[in-house]
Amino acid sequence: MSWLETLRTGLDAVLSHRLRSGLTMLGILIGIAAVILTVGLGEGAQAKVSGEINALGSNLLVVSPGSATSSTGIRGGFGSASTLTQADAAALASKIVAPDIAAVAPATQRSETLTSTGTNWTTTVVGTAPDWLSVRARTVTQGRFLTAADEKADAAVTVLGATTAQELFGSRDPVGQTATVNGLPLTVIGVLNTVGASASSTTTNLDDQAVVPITTATNTAGKPINVGAVAESIAITPDGKTAYVPNSRSGTVTAISTVTNTAEAPIKVGTGPVAVAFTPDGKTAYVVSLGADTVTPISTATNTPGKPIRAGIRPYAIVVAHR
Repeated sequence: MSWLETLRTGLDAVLSHRLRSGLTMLGILIGIAAVILTVGLGEGAQAKVSGEINALGSNLLVVSPGSATSSTGIRGGFGSASTLTQADAAALASKIVAPDIAAVAPATQRSETLTSTGTNWTTTVVGTAPDWLSVRARTVTQGRFLTAADEKADAAVTVLGATTAQELFGSRDPVGQTATVNGLPLTVIGVLNTVGASASSTTTNLDDQAVVPITTATNTAGKPINVGAVAESIAITPDGKTAYVPNSRSGTVTAISTVTNTAEAPIKVGTGPVAVAFTPDGKTAYVVSLGADTVTPISTATNTPGKPIRAGIRPYAIVVAHR
């Protein structure tokens, strides 16, 4: 049988069974389309995940502190502890200690309000080192990034994300402009490239941040905490999680969480408290009240005062002996 006869026989079969042939062709087309669609979706998802990883920084490992608990038992959540230090970052950056680590960028961040010529914008202020740019796989589209000289001098400079720059300065060139945070004027020296929001967190916009030298961030005072008039002194619990501030005018002591920087309700201890001291285990605070001639014990676990102890005429200070 020749090829021509074979072709004629096949064509006759197709024409004599049109419905069956049409359904067969439709099934083949649907199968091919399904394979193409499945492969396309898989490759698209892979490209999106790869893009997210590259936006965060390739070969990136983020080390964060754990959760901290206040003296009243309130847990601060993941990352609220203050256990990581600059010394830890320096140890990781050492080629002797960790030879496989290419770069280390210590960072601290908090939400702050930036103001500039009649407008303001609340964003994330990131204090970090010059290596942050390469670690996070970012680039600068305008101006420059932070330098070692900026970090050493505690320079009042900042590099803005694209969204932050747009919100503060609109169509104006942001480089050279001034943005103020907590009363500190920062000169804008650069603008970061656009990478968009993180897919892992719809609330995180990587283009909405202000990057400053870590020395500037750590040496900048936060928002004042109102503890009343005439705060005489301050004392920190042995674990460093709570500060106690006596107020001689109101006759109270205010406990402040050093984890969240929030003040609790004032504790009434008598007239004219001037000093606070803690037992070695940190479970009890003793408050000297000059006007009442007393020393009042306070449970640091519940922030409740005990019965005042008469201490003679006008006690000025208190010392707790450590074994």
